[in-house]
Amino acid sequence: NILLAPVNGKDIEIKPDGLIYLPEIKFRRILNAAFGPGGWALMPRGETLQFPTEGDSGQLVTREYALFCLGRFVSQATGEHLFYTRGSSSFGKASESAKSNALMRCCKDLGIASELWDPQFVSEWKSKHSEEVWCENQRSKERRKLWRRRGTKSLFPYPWKET
Repeated sequence: NILLAPVNGKDIEIKPDGLIYLPEIKFRRILNAAFGPGGWALMPRGETLQFPTEGDSGQLVTREYALFCLGRFVSQATGEHLFYTRGSSSFGKASESAKSNALMRCCKDLGIASELWDPQFVSEWKSKHSEEVWCENQRSKERRKLWRRRGTKSLFPYPWKET
């Protein structure tokens, strides 16, 4: 079954905080393979909402979506994304990110990439495919370990820099 197929470990990414994830395009490709292009739809439910975050100039953007496959309701989830109005992000990009987040959450109900919520799988994947490296915050001089894929020299988002 396409939906329940094991996730390809090479497709998994890791965020600096150690959270592993499957990029949104992979979920779309799995849905297209299972139901065909146009055989599924992510429908918005309600308006996009914005909430200020405490302590910084961030905004939390949320919107609820429902996933339909072959004309049938499958799942419903709220997508969210934190963005900062002073950076290169825009409300449009933040809205698309919230939509992607909702798609990932809806796909969880179909069993797609369910390994990513299995603590044993996560631990094994991280030990084989990722590493922690010391980084320093260029503004506050705080030091902490951040995660990345093993064998890459990926840059960390500002203000973090590998030491």
